[in-house]
Amino acid sequence: MKVAVILTGQLRYIDWCWDWWQGVAEESAHDIDFFSSTWPYDTSHDNNLTFNRTSGSSRGQYRFFIDDWFSDRAIGFKTSDPAELQKYYKRHGELDEYLTKPKESLGYSKDQAFVKYQYHFGRLHHLSKAINEFNLSRYDKIVHSRWDTLVRPGHFDSFLGKGWIFSGLQNDPDDFGNTSKLLHSNDLIYSGDATDFINIYKDTYSLMDFICDRTVKLKNLEWITGSKYIIGHYLYVNHLNDKCRVLQNVDIDTTLYRNYSLPFKYDFPTWKDCLYVYGIDVGHIRNRRVKKNKVLR
Repeated sequence: MKVAVILTGQLRYIDWCWDWWQGVAEESAHDIDFFSSTWPYDTSHDNNLTFNRTSGSSRGQYRFFIDDWFSDRAIGFKTSDPAELQKYYKRHGELDEYLTKPKESLGYSKDQAFVKYQYHFGRLHHLSKAINEFNLSRYDKIVHSRWDTLVRPGHFDSFLGKGWIFSGLQNDPDDFGNTSKLLHSNDLIYSGDATDFINIYKDTYSLMDFICDRTVKLKNLEWITGSKYIIGHYLYVNHLNDKCRVLQNVDIDTTLYRNYSLPFKYDFPTWKDCLYVYGIDVGHIRNRRVKKNKVLR
């Protein structure tokens, strides 16, 4: 089976994580090609590039990192200026009151509202751009993920069944333990059949209009539900659910890489160490004997 993996969002720890994705591809029984759409590297997006501490890389050293580094690598690569996303934002001025403080208050900021819009909808825009600018019709499956996702070795291929597949799919409980109207999933990675994937994401205006209109409607009905809807763990799965797609769940172990001095090796012990580091980083694991900046001594 031919599989296209689209990596969107910031290039977090790209030197370490790209090697991990190469391990995924080498281990897979399928033919995998990689594509990516992200922000350009410039002064306004200088946090788009981050590196593993042990690599000795720096942002200044890699001002033209994207063009140079990907020129001889087997990956299709596109960048999207924030101005491209802003044209969709301007069509939905009613989102301002949800993305910044009320207009009558001292905290109101149109600039801050767009920053938050960019944060919530940036990867969605990148995905749509990739679908439109790469010829992906020759693939059987398309997988959408982010650069710093680490799939547990041996688990990627079970993610490539028919239809739309998410990891950790469940009805989201609200703060009172009741089942909410939303689905929650592991937004790090999901897959779909290529034809349906392309049809869903190729019309960027329609895509953004649908999501923004749905966000406004939900926020007007119930603030907490509407606020959750635009968060990554909810956005992709609920958008597809709203489009009446049948969603499947599979137990795919994933974690995110965080910037600690971990030597690279594509194997389960390294993945387990990364899972532990990330657990400490987000506060899911609390161990007073382990300092956050020296997790693995």
